[in-house]
Amino acid sequence: MPARFDWVTPLRGALALCLGSVLLSVALFLAGAYYRDRARAEFTAEQQRSRAISARYLAIDEDRRIIQEQLPEFERLAQLGIIGEERRLDWLETLRFAGETIGLPEFSYRIDPQRPHLSALPALAGRQGLRASQMTLDLGLLHEDDLVALFDLLDTHGAGLYHVSHCVLDRGATTIDPSAVQANLKAQCELLWFTVEFSGNTGGSP
Repeated sequence: MPARFDWVTPLRGALALCLGSVLLSVALFLAGAYYRDRARAEFTAEQQRSRAISARYLAIDEDRRIIQEQLPEFERLAQLGIIGEERRLDWLETLRFAGETIGLPEFSYRIDPQRPHLSALPALAGRQGLRASQMTLDLGLLHEDDLVALFDLLDTHGAGLYHVSHCVLDRGATTIDPSAVQANLKAQCELLWFTVEFSGNTGGSP
């Protein structure tokens, strides 16, 4: 009787080898996809970090440019006493100088403590840290031009940033004699002196 050839064993081995190859291929494919996605995610994250760093450097450059452009004006305003602590002594000295220069017969003042200010003025609206000190001036004038001359001197000598809220004029003498050193007119004016304080600055009055 002729010998029977066993086909099952070789086929079983071939199928096992084929199945192993398929599983290995699938595993390699999945591993490759995993590492590809991971590399892609790391690359995207690195790009985002690079963009963020570039944006920060650009922002720093822009801030540096703005500082370089604005610093001279900032220093000028600080020197004038508009930025920083109020300089009420400078205001009063300039007012006294103006009064003596014009030759006002009478001059007195009252200044209130500094307070935060919400301004309706277009140039000052929305300013952070804006503070104001209200000053009341009681003046004796030779004539009405003295009042204009007083404010012209304040502007010329750069005493600070102020706004004239209102002025009231009243006749001080029965007869007006421009040649005599007497208070022919009385004036009461209210001024607001402004300062813009730094962050963290209490802005206390001396």
